[in-house]
Amino acid sequence: MPQEVSFDGCAYFGEFMEEKIEGNKKYKFESALRMLDYHSFDEYQLIETLSGGEKLKLFLASVISQDPSLLLLDEPTNHLDVDTILALSEYLSNYGGRAIIVSHDRAFLDSVVTGIWELDDGKFREYKGNYADYEEEKEKALEIERQVYVGWTKKKAQLEKLISLERTKGASGNVGAAEKRYSREVEKTEVKDPFRNKDIPGLKLDGASHSGKLIVDIKNLSKSFGDKHILEGVSLEIRGVEKIWLYGKNGSGKTTILQEVEQLVESGQMENASIRLGNNLDIGYYAQTQSVLNFEATLEDELQRLGKVHWESAISMLSRLQFNKSDWERKVKTLSYGQRARLIFGAFSLGQYNFLILDEPTNHLDIKTRMIIENALIGYKGAMLIVSHDRYFVERLGINRIIFLENGTVAKEELLGVMKFS
Repeated sequence: MPQEVSFDGCAYFGEFMEEKIEGNKKYKFESALRMLDYHSFDEYQLIETLSGGEKLKLFLASVISQDPSLLLLDEPTNHLDVDTILALSEYLSNYGGRAIIVSHDRAFLDSVVTGIWELDDGKFREYKGNYADYEEEKEKALEIERQVYVGWTKKKAQLEKLISLERTKGASGNVGAAEKRYSREVEKTEVKDPFRNKDIPGLKLDGASHSGKLIVDIKNLSKSFGDKHILEGVSLEIRGVEKIWLYGKNGSGKTTILQEVEQLVESGQMENASIRLGNNLDIGYYAQTQSVLNFEATLEDELQRLGKVHWESAISMLSRLQFNKSDWERKVKTLSYGQRARLIFGAFSLGQYNFLILDEPTNHLDIKTRMIIENALIGYKGAMLIVSHDRYFVERLGINRIIFLENGTVAKEELLGVMKFS
């Protein structure tokens, strides 16, 4: 199953089912849909009207219903809601065949896999156990690599000092011998720092808000697409430094709420019939599609625009984001998804945002980039409204309120102390 699923020109749910599912497998297909928490399916529904998670469930059910002996899954939890991820985890834990999974969802990996194949810096390594076991063994391996690196840097410094000393003496023969030794023992055996690029210095989010400040007030928000009701009478208020997680099944309207707030911000207005923004807000918005970016702009121009800074500050941040000078004039569209995410959060770091709206900010990101973003957000002192299926990510952020959405309405709210998934 690829990351981005295709329905081969099928326009309707039932059309896809008829074309892809053999008659004797339709019961298994419908059973797989129910297992994936997809119950209210309509054969006449247009596939294009489904949410990203609903499309993934449909495709995944078609794969599972074939009773494969080998599953190849590329980022299977992207776009899925938490309940479905848990159901998929249980299915895979009991699956009798073999599965090769590409995933950066750490909680999912922890619950499912029995071994990890790592590709890092062009090297392949195999680890036994789940993600927690991998982290422990990886730390040990990095410590061994660190010791080798420290030994190499000491040898390098000693030989450079020796070459400099022999040059001072004017002993050309000794200089030549020392340089040959340097080439043999240093240049040809170069060891890279195993901890390079593990973090991005200076990526700190400085925005703040006081506890009573109104951030956004939503009252009786409703939204439909054609005959499909997405939101019905949603009301919620965010104040001060609240970190709120919108929780719900695929298609429950989570992303739509974020989009409605962002559209009001983009309009330049303070309020409309259903949404009122607080005064003096600087709002940062991260969309799943990364639509905040101008894909035709260069990196240096786009960071100046998003970060609202001069060129010198923009290129300084690009360097901290690990973009080389040769990258500065690259177009944004040439970057990977993870590099574009770093660019957006670099812009957030340059500003003083007191409200961040984050829609699946860890989707498609490698674990290293996820950790960089997590570490920046953990210390953030402003308000956040988050949609995310990444349980590990959400747990680390210090969420203090969950708003549960069900069938387009607020089903309940839950205040939290320290969030912990079982």
